Amino acid sequence: MLGLLLLLNGCHSEPSTSSFVLPEGIRQAAAINPVALSLEIRVNNGQPQVFRGQGTNDSWIVPLEVPASSNVTLIVTWIEIVEQERLELANQSIEFTTDADAIDVSLGTDYITSGAGFDYDSDGISNLDERINDTNPLIADTGTFVVNEPETVPVSSGCFAMGSPETEPLRKLDENQHDVCVNDFAIGKYEITFEQYDQFAVLTERQRPDDRGWGRGARPVILVSHTDATAYAQWLSEQTGKNYRLPTEAEWEYAARAGTTTPFSTGQSISEEQANFNASVTYNGGQLGSRAQSTVPVGSYAANPWGIHDMNGNVWEWTCSAYSIEYTGAEQNCDPDPNTDTYAERGGAWDTPPEDLRSARRMRNTRDRFFFYLGFRIALEE
Repeated sequence: MLGLLLLLNGCHSEPSTSSFVLPEGIRQAAAINPVALSLEIRVNNGQPQVFRGQGTNDSWIVPLEVPASSNVTLIVTWIEIVEQERLELANQSIEFTTDADAIDVSLGTDYITSGAGFDYDSDGISNLDERINDTNPLIADTGTFVVNEPETVPVSSGCFAMGSPETEPLRKLDENQHDVCVNDFAIGKYEITFEQYDQFAVLTERQRPDDRGWGRGARPVILVSHTDATAYAQWLSEQTGKNYRLPTEAEWEYAARAGTTTPFSTGQSISEEQANFNASVTYNGGQLGSRAQSTVPVGSYAANPWGIHDMNGNVWEWTCSAYSIEYTGAEQNCDPDPNTDTYAERGGAWDTPPEDLRSARRMRNTRDRFFFYLGFRIALEE
């Protein structure tokens, strides 16, 4: 059983302040992620009083006056993300009177509802404590906060021909080829996943984006705006002390090409064995395949020559560069101007034809729009 001990200090005629002592695993998590715990209390059928964000490692203190012999209804809601599913602990009410100095309220399996991915031990007891302390990305064994930090690949400085040659099939007018040099940086080995973004969303009290029923976990996060992606990078920087941001257009294409000069890092064409896209359309004599129906977990396909996955397909990716139909140098910089509205995106997606997966292909969107085919990866300044 998971226990919740309610201590009523001096439960006589005088009102008192109550201290809620939680099980150790939940106590640690509440202190680190206080938005996850909600206590709703009704005294003598009065108006509910809700308390959030006041936990410590020792107790959960609420400034509540509870007269002796009061009828109390306590609703404890613990919002926890386990394997990217939302769990609610003790989402039913617990009723008691304040006639004792301490009341031990046991929370058994009847007080736990769960989504897919949550289970019980063989004896029928919830393993929530184990999940909080051992496997939840928010909590480490020591009770300290652990960031689910994206893995990055270092990219050495260099120069390359950005854009596409006029001979490249199905090239667009905004792909003017020109020489560009980039400094050392690192880029996400994978697109940012739901697992990583969900941690950010929970801890910053943001609404988690919908997954369209495809699944969360290791799939790339979708339905995030440029504003959302930038906020994630800023939060990640604050948590780690590193300089995370979105990649510039030039950095993105440099990393996507990985030293190649062909339309794709895979060569003159690309197949459904190499990326997630609409392969029912062919490009440049490539192999005919099927049409993808959704995103897939990151890293499902082989990496490019520099060890970076999914630069072609799966989801389009935001960059930090303002979009301009003519290359004027903006592609080499991040544009933090709050008045900038349109940013470049790269890479193609699960629902796009192969021509959109070309290393030189560019798209654009306004900063606050979000789509089921659009996500992002991060860059790290060395």
